[in-house]
Amino acid sequence: MYVFYDKETLKNCFLSSFKVKDTNQWYDFVIYKERNDLLAYVNFLSNVKGEIGYNCVKFDAQVQQWIIDNVKRLILLPTDQITYEIHQYATQVIEKSNNRQFLDFPEWKLYIPQCDPFLINHYDNEAKRTSLKWLQFGMNWKNLVEMNVDHNVGISTQEELANLIDYCHNDVDSTENFYNITKGLTENSEYKGKDQIQLRKDIGKLIGKSVINWNDVKIGEQFNFINYTKATGKSKDELYHDKREAYQQLIYLKNTIPPYITFKTEILTNLLNRIKATSINIGNDTFKESVTIGHSTHNMGLGGIHSNESFRKIVIKPNQILRDADVGGQYPSAIVKRGLYPKHLSPIWNEQIKNNINERSKLKPLAKTNKSAASWSEAYKLANNGGGYGKLGEVTNWQYDMEIMYSVTIGCQLEILMLIEDLELNGISVVSSNTDGIVSLFDKSKEELYNKICKEWEVKTNSTVYGKLEFADYKSLIQASVNDYLAVKLDGSLKYKGDFEIDKLLHKNKSRRIVPLALKAYYVDNILPEEYIRAHKDIFDFCCAVRADSTMSLYTLNGLDYTKQQKTCRYYISNSKDILLKRMKPNPKKKPKMQYDIFGNLDIGVREHQVEAGYHVTLFNRYFDSDNYNINYDYYISKVYSIINNMKDFNIQEKFI
Repeated sequence: MYVFYDKETLKNCFLSSFKVKDTNQWYDFVIYKERNDLLAYVNFLSNVKGEIGYNCVKFDAQVQQWIIDNVKRLILLPTDQITYEIHQYATQVIEKSNNRQFLDFPEWKLYIPQCDPFLINHYDNEAKRTSLKWLQFGMNWKNLVEMNVDHNVGISTQEELANLIDYCHNDVDSTENFYNITKGLTENSEYKGKDQIQLRKDIGKLIGKSVINWNDVKIGEQFNFINYTKATGKSKDELYHDKREAYQQLIYLKNTIPPYITFKTEILTNLLNRIKATSINIGNDTFKESVTIGHSTHNMGLGGIHSNESFRKIVIKPNQILRDADVGGQYPSAIVKRGLYPKHLSPIWNEQIKNNINERSKLKPLAKTNKSAASWSEAYKLANNGGGYGKLGEVTNWQYDMEIMYSVTIGCQLEILMLIEDLELNGISVVSSNTDGIVSLFDKSKEELYNKICKEWEVKTNSTVYGKLEFADYKSLIQASVNDYLAVKLDGSLKYKGDFEIDKLLHKNKSRRIVPLALKAYYVDNILPEEYIRAHKDIFDFCCAVRADSTMSLYTLNGLDYTKQQKTCRYYISNSKDILLKRMKPNPKKKPKMQYDIFGNLDIGVREHQVEAGYHVTLFNRYFDSDNYNINYDYYISKVYSIINNMKDFNIQEKFI
């Protein structure tokens, strides 16, 4: 039997709730006062073949394995001593995790195999770390509730125990929903049809080890590691020794520039010379350059190039073409075509990246109908991107080499600038650039010239096989910035990014989804924002969320009455009387005024900031159905018009370098 599960480890109460995957039957095991389900709990586990939980590998399964290993001793103790020891161990697990220490039970030591969508989606990564409560907001989960009991204190009544079980069931149900999303069973376009669980089962069979809880980057990195060590006979220790020996603190950017980089104009020639004279002290120095070419200013950095346009609308005229040109597989292609590899490794590493690209190109046409081909194709992709190029900049990885990483990023930016220069010199306006591509606006009479320049660029940059340009034509491009836009393709399909995204990855903030929906309705379907918003019925699309960190608490204020709220609050802007506040911890440098503020409260040095300044809110942590949610529609309409009214029509004027 396979189960979804969650645990609560209070000082005086232990709860483990299970939901059987195939039957939806619930099993709750409690140790509290006179109730001791310890033996029943351990016996139940003997029939479980696999468990699915949220952050279960690094918490729930650790506690569970410790209980299994200590059950003969624990069963002789009174219930309050059992719960106290479990609570103490759970606290140690949390402390070790927070301090990035090794836990007692690696996965291979766990009695029951685990499936952890938290790890699969890389939410243990600091940049993506996400609580289940925040995911509940992203999933439009009906009950976004937090436990209002202190784990270090515990509960005191049977009613509180019943509430604890309900809370645990809610978390288990939402974990099941997140598991289904991870399997691609959702309408969210970021996940729909992408079965990350099955993919890991297939890849595990292909490489001969379980990867069920590995994130994409780890899969790619291990794929490279296995292949490289097999091809070279090098051990892990040897690779890391060689890496340490080859370490460079100072990088001279002249060594990162491809020999074929040349420019025709003085402004770009001077830029190239400045870059050649630049050195980077790893961890201390940065790199920024900016150059204006034609209608656009392009900013360079150590990561990538991007233009800096904002709030403009480009709608093609009958005689115009608005064309996006992207470099296919830009970074892996740059590595292959330039023969790059970390200096402590051998050319075999480069050959493997090349092989990954070649094999994936063969498998892609088969991937839709052949499951094995799809899995291998994805493995090759992961090995080239996050597992290959992405690891060049990770100091703890065996592939680490910052000079090679900068050779990729700086070289690719200069290649893009070569293409921009040639197009602009021939009267073709490049209106946008972003890391791996450009968008150009030009008269149809220049299409043949445009194609010729692009072909010549592919030859100059050795991109006729790896890194060829891929094209898409737009009807219109609506941009708030280079990273926030809505593009309408000639075939009517849409491309969203940033503030215009309708579906987001769940760790991102989807607050006010009604705004990008209304923008799409306005720019694509010609529906006025006020019409669309007032007719929209899904209350979740009006919702926002705010999280309190360790430095603050959330409160609602109604009149003079403060009510403390949970750490993650979902709400919508309404015509109610409630104000949502962030109350910061007292600033020791701020002296109390000992006078009454506008709310009639004595100023004792507490700092407060209003969430949604100037507006009232209705909390929506628990779903409720209503014919009239009392939404402040004007707030959302104004948000949409703040974008629309700032948009300026873009027209080409003759402007050369």
